[in-house]
Amino acid sequence: MSADQELSSFTRHRSIWRAADDRSLALIDQRALPQRLTLRTAASVADILAAIREGSVQGPARRAVAAAYGLALAARRDPDMAAVMAAFYTLAVLDHRCPLLRGALDRVRDALDISPKAERADNAMAEADAIAQEDQENHLSIGRHALPLLREGNGEGTAAPLMLAAPAGWLSAMGWGAATAALFLAQEQYDLWRISGSRIGQGTEPPAPPPLALTTSPLTGWELAEAGIAHQQLDQATALARLAAGPVSAVWLAVERATPAGDLAVRPDQAALAQAAHAAGVPVIACLTAGAIHWRAARPSAIAAPDLALLTPDIVNRLVTERGICQPVTAALADLFPEQLSPFDGAANEA
Repeated sequence: MSADQELSSFTRHRSIWRAADDRSLALIDQRALPQRLTLRTAASVADILAAIREGSVQGPARRAVAAAYGLALAARRDPDMAAVMAAFYTLAVLDHRCPLLRGALDRVRDALDISPKAERADNAMAEADAIAQEDQENHLSIGRHALPLLREGNGEGTAAPLMLAAPAGWLSAMGWGAATAALFLAQEQYDLWRISGSRIGQGTEPPAPPPLALTTSPLTGWELAEAGIAHQQLDQATALARLAAGPVSAVWLAVERATPAGDLAVRPDQAALAQAAHAAGVPVIACLTAGAIHWRAARPSAIAAPDLALLTPDIVNRLVTERGICQPVTAALADLFPEQLSPFDGAANEA
């Protein structure tokens, strides 16, 4: 299957998929973009490890899905649980504080634990498929909840540009991305109306196209161009100056991981944009799935990493999750995810 066939209109893209032989995986190599679209093949857990370590696979959601498939490939090579667990721990130490990575590996391991030896490989691959599908559905849900925020004007009835603080969108997830999902969804709705509106949309108002998107990331810029979304590529200094001078409607922030108290771990350059937005009075909208939250984290240090910066909850105006929009506080997240938290959990963190 060629890359051109994968990147078809009105099909949200997956950055990882099963190859035609059904024995290996095809991965979009993020290192080659935006200059060229290159695919990489992974047929073993060693291939998955190399793809993650070398930067072909980036982003916590995408690394988690890749690791899930890597454990399934390990079970296909040797279904003995001793061999499988060796692969499990090798993958887990890639980032032991990443809740998405550990959650995906735990799910595949659990599927292996309850499977007869002869069925382990197939069941593990099916579980990895389910993880990838759920990631795609969760990010689509984020886009649906966030879509009304794109319609908010700048007080004069027109939408000011928004700024994306995201290293990538669907390239770092399965199909949509967190901070970019609403943009892709808005553009898709607008494109579909342009094609079919003359036949089925008579007498109805056309959906508004997404507002101009400002980005400092070449990968995000490539995604926006590929989707036909109006955007402007900025360097970091220009983006910071733009936030100070305006107009910018909001900064849409991609979150690597979070605590239930609303502390966020993000890329340092994205953290700088969020802090500049907060200082300028520009709303910061943080987007993440529940799987990115370390629900048992008692303090921000539990989500810290050398390559990430920590943001305090006061920087963020709203969190957008697959279950809705809330304030970055424990009680609000508990309302959305009662199975994860009671309203009283984490009260000490908020005091």
